[in-house]
Amino acid sequence: MAIEHRKDALEPGVTLHSYRIIEVLGSGAFGITYLAEHNLLNTRHVIKEYLPDSALREHESATVTPKSTSDTELFRWGLDSFFQEARFVHELSHPNIVKVSDLFEANGTAYFVMPFLDGITLHEWIKENPNPAQTQLIEIFVPILEGLKYIHQKNLLHRDIKPENIYITENGNPVLIDFGAARLAIGEKSRALTQVLTPHFAPWEQYRSKGDFTPALDYYSLAACMYQAITGEMPEEAPNRLETDPIVPLANIDSYQQNYSAAFLHAVDKGLAVHAKDRFQDAFSFQLALMEHDAPASHAAAPSSAPVIKAARDDEKLHEPLASTPQKKRSKLPIILSIFVVLGLVAGGGYWFLSQSENKEESPVVQTNDEPTAREEEADENTSAAEVVEEAFEPPAEIVELNTQADDVQEDEEGVAANEAAANQAAEREQQLRAEEQALWSAATQANTIASYSNYLDNCVRCDNKTRAENEIETQRAEEARREAQRADQALWNEVSSARTESAYQRYIDQCQVCEQRNQAREALQSLVAAREAAAADRRLWQETQQANTENSYARYLEQCSRCEFRTQAQQEFNRLRDQRVALEQAMAQEYREQTAWERALEQNSIDAYAEYLETCVNCDYRADAEAAMDLISRLDERVTVGPAGADFSSIQEAIDAVQPGATIEIQPGEYKESIRVFKEVHLLGSDNTKRSSIVGERGYAIHLRAANASVTNLVVRQLESPSAIYAIFIEQGQPRLENLDIRSSSGAAIAITNGASPTITNNEIHSGSQAGLFIYEGGLGVIENNRIHGHELANIEIRGQGTAPTIRGNEIFQSQDSGIYSHNGAEGRIENNTIRNNALAGIFVTGESSLQIVNNEIRDNSEEGIVITEQASPHIADNQIRGNQRANIAVSNGAEPTVTGNSISAGNASGIFVYQQGLGTFRNNKIFQHRLSNIVITDGAEPEFVNNEIYESAQVGVFVYDNGRGLFTDNDIYNNVIANAEIRSGAAVTFRANKLRGSEVGLYLHEQGTGEFENNEILDNTVVGIALATDANPVFQNNRITGNTDGVAAYPRARGTFRGNEVRQNQDRDWAIAQGANISRR
Repeated sequence: MAIEHRKDALEPGVTLHSYRIIEVLGSGAFGITYLAEHNLLNTRHVIKEYLPDSALREHESATVTPKSTSDTELFRWGLDSFFQEARFVHELSHPNIVKVSDLFEANGTAYFVMPFLDGITLHEWIKENPNPAQTQLIEIFVPILEGLKYIHQKNLLHRDIKPENIYITENGNPVLIDFGAARLAIGEKSRALTQVLTPHFAPWEQYRSKGDFTPALDYYSLAACMYQAITGEMPEEAPNRLETDPIVPLANIDSYQQNYSAAFLHAVDKGLAVHAKDRFQDAFSFQLALMEHDAPASHAAAPSSAPVIKAARDDEKLHEPLASTPQKKRSKLPIILSIFVVLGLVAGGGYWFLSQSENKEESPVVQTNDEPTAREEEADENTSAAEVVEEAFEPPAEIVELNTQADDVQEDEEGVAANEAAANQAAEREQQLRAEEQALWSAATQANTIASYSNYLDNCVRCDNKTRAENEIETQRAEEARREAQRADQALWNEVSSARTESAYQRYIDQCQVCEQRNQAREALQSLVAAREAAAADRRLWQETQQANTENSYARYLEQCSRCEFRTQAQQEFNRLRDQRVALEQAMAQEYREQTAWERALEQNSIDAYAEYLETCVNCDYRADAEAAMDLISRLDERVTVGPAGADFSSIQEAIDAVQPGATIEIQPGEYKESIRVFKEVHLLGSDNTKRSSIVGERGYAIHLRAANASVTNLVVRQLESPSAIYAIFIEQGQPRLENLDIRSSSGAAIAITNGASPTITNNEIHSGSQAGLFIYEGGLGVIENNRIHGHELANIEIRGQGTAPTIRGNEIFQSQDSGIYSHNGAEGRIENNTIRNNALAGIFVTGESSLQIVNNEIRDNSEEGIVITEQASPHIADNQIRGNQRANIAVSNGAEPTVTGNSISAGNASGIFVYQQGLGTFRNNKIFQHRLSNIVITDGAEPEFVNNEIYESAQVGVFVYDNGRGLFTDNDIYNNVIANAEIRSGAAVTFRANKLRGSEVGLYLHEQGTGEFENNEILDNTVVGIALATDANPVFQNNRITGNTDGVAAYPRARGTFRGNEVRQNQDRDWAIAQGANISRR
């Protein structure tokens, strides 16, 4: 396709430093890209010139300047960004990222140089490959993701990924090019003055003027490229997908499932999700999803005659409430097949796996304690109801026949083992090749010469570092050429220095190559031109002076002349005219009188004193000062300014002391090292919302607030480290307002509220403190809303003491090194609509008779519990999303008695709800599901009440009660838990009324003196047994309905129990299975 040349592009043949322009490759809103050739090395390069739409090029000199004065700031900002990004990309070294090899200034703008790559863009590749295979796409996009992983680790986003910006070289290596829209923007709001995006490939968040950009932005754009490669069409623009998404997921289209695996299509669909939170959050996860293979149909399910119950592997026994029995050895065939898949990927161009090894990324390590705690006892159970069932009853003849067939399978496994050994040998050979390759590369980098890198290229086999070696050779050759150019430049400079003429210095500027003396030449040239122009200006000034022929005109000449050729004549004329003003000597007396009046006005410092001076003065030398003083005094109850220079005051405290209540104090940009006391109603306002004005506290509080309705807005507040804990902002009275502040303390808490103070704290960044973010105590109140509170060494928010009752809503509370919120000593308050996440301990820790209202929050991904309630605390917890926490989502102990209603409690890494050590509480209308351990665990004398909850899909047991646990369960729906819906053991005693226990292997399992009363429950459709009793269990069952299970009731030796008025019928095998030695009473 022909390139449409911009009229302001450099002409072919123009030389920039050592590069000769050949042709224009492309252009955009920010500049022009050229193909060029190095004059000395005869190598081809790509040069990018910064030439935005806000600038133009002078035709004759080729100099680039802003179009207008109003464009100057934008042009300079863009130029600084151009330099910053070029320097940053220059530091990048990755085979899938384009390399910046040189950066220089010329023509009033900047250029950076990249290697020229032979190949085609992904845009052209898609046209040539209308129906690409999955393997072809993986070979392109998995390495590109490796490159994205590399730049994301360096806190850089590309922000303009599209088929035109992915280049596929002659050897098939994909390279990400054109970082012109890149920003150092991960985790920060974009600071760009303009927004750059490519429709169809830009995600929704990129259309917004403000927003936090994450790596998910680049993954959307990359997924859009995959979508076009698969469908041949660009995806719909992101804003059009917000309400009704017209894009049908690729995984739902039958025609694509013939050429691509379901896992691959699902990965593309997820990468193309409208909202960033629904996409992949890291490149590694995206790579894994793209390379995942669907399981063959032959391994989709076990034969129908296989035993129903299978034991978990030893390394999976994190929590086994039921007894286990020995299991037969599993086949190793899936393991061998996995090894062959990995080796196939390595042999077929497995760049990604090698890159993972080089990056040395470590897998997370889970640290455990040697001695079990009450929580860990959840994982120490060693019995399984399903396996007890298998022990008690002889298997049918069909299962015995299957066991005979299993011996034949064992012989097949031995053959598989031989294949596994062969695969291991291949892997060892691959590892040896990598080691040899690394040794060769290490020798090259240690020598760091053109010869050493050439030796690497001549002898490498895998050549993983080929691009880097070629770049190093090119760089060192360029350096040699640069030194040669320096020598030529020095000879030219010696000639110019001898001549010392305008033409000589201009010749150096035009002909130099490296141009180390360019600035010196320009300064010398400017000096000569200035001298010549100064002489001409002097003559014009003298002509104007003679024409005016006044004292002032001669004085102006004497003041403004440069060369002053006519100084003597001018001085004579000035003296003559001055002598004519002898009569003005009388004015000296008047001047003395005016000076006295002025000093008296200064002493009184009132409007009346300054007005009297202005009424009596004649010369009025201090008129401007008097008027300014009167203006300031008149504004002391309205608005004054504080600044380093030219403001009403230079000190903030001085301004506070001077103004009247209700006045606004505008603080101009600068750093003010003073401790501010705000004891009157004033309003401190940073002069703009970029927070360039900062208050730095050293020996006292940065800001001490004790006023009814004061406010502090648009400032940075810092408290420096000190021997004692000093707050950055201390609020001890009134209802002040803090808004749009950046607050950090290296001493005490960032903000402290006490003594009935009730501030409004909104839209602030409160972060990175050495203690708590907010410390609210001894009756502190207030509304804390829409803030980002994070990164503190103690709790992000601490609430302490009776009568302390803040409202905390709409905040993002995260990444504390302690708990997100810590409430204790009878504290109250309302916590609502917050996101509380990723804190090192609990999301919320409530203790010491505290009674918070915790409503409609998102509490997730904390390193320990989601919510801890202990020591007689009694919070109300309602309508929250509590999920993904590493320990229990909710833990209750030591007499605490929360009310927990209407919450979604899910996907925890341990239990959903853990009640222990005499914990109490009422849990009503909650959904408790999908936990890695049991959904509910009760132990150690705890006695909670669960009413009308849904308890389902635990990876182990729905309700697990042990070691003297108690509890009342009424009208709950307990279903689809993997091992058992409920297990009662070790002296536990519960009451179950009107519950449903369905869809698990075992509906209800009691053993080891487990007991309880079970009345009006429905126990149905469990795949092994409805009720299993063993080892001294002694429950009472009355008016229960037990139906649809494989076995209805199974009792094992030493089991006891009483059954009255139960409906036990229509179970698949047996309604009653009572073993010899069991003592069961049926009435």
